[in-house]
Amino acid sequence: MTGLKDNMCRKPAPMSTPAEIHFVTKLTVVYLCTRRYSCQPNSCLGIDFMSHFTPDDVDTVYTWGRNINRLNCAKDRFLERYLAPYDITAAQFKVMLLMNQKRASTSAELCRCISLDSGAMSRMLDRLENKNMIMRVRSTADRRQHHLALTEKGQLFCQEIGEIAVKAFNDLLAPLTPVELNEFDRLLKKLAVLADI
Repeated sequence: MTGLKDNMCRKPAPMSTPAEIHFVTKLTVVYLCTRRYSCQPNSCLGIDFMSHFTPDDVDTVYTWGRNINRLNCAKDRFLERYLAPYDITAAQFKVMLLMNQKRASTSAELCRCISLDSGAMSRMLDRLENKNMIMRVRSTADRRQHHLALTEKGQLFCQEIGEIAVKAFNDLLAPLTPVELNEFDRLLKKLAVLADI
């Protein structure tokens, strides 16, 4: 599955991809939400929303979506360059990061954090368990459920997470000047509000 994803990232199709459709859908949700409730967007979300595109600009919107998707794929490829010695993929890295930060301790919580379906998450957890990075621990409150925990090997790997992330993002953002990086950070935080819609 990872190989298929990499191929899709490196050779984006000329037609709209799922990521592009998802991006356009988010813009549509913002628009419909503000129309439906007849309120000022900034009164609901604390920022001003503007309509930048018309239906005639659909090719431009597709280009935006494609470039956002390509940047995300590039981020994963940079991560996997530094993860190769550990035999960990970028997707698995995100699971390890969330568990190390105590932001998720069950499969369901990881699914919500990463927006992955339960079947794909179960297969990923199986791989991490086979690599002795995590273990499933039966819940004492409900024996039908399992909690996830890092193994000793997983804990050792998590000590390297910070350095791996720093190296990958230094590579990803290397083309930006310090001024551009600060501006990009400001804009990214503004756009990140959409993630909660």
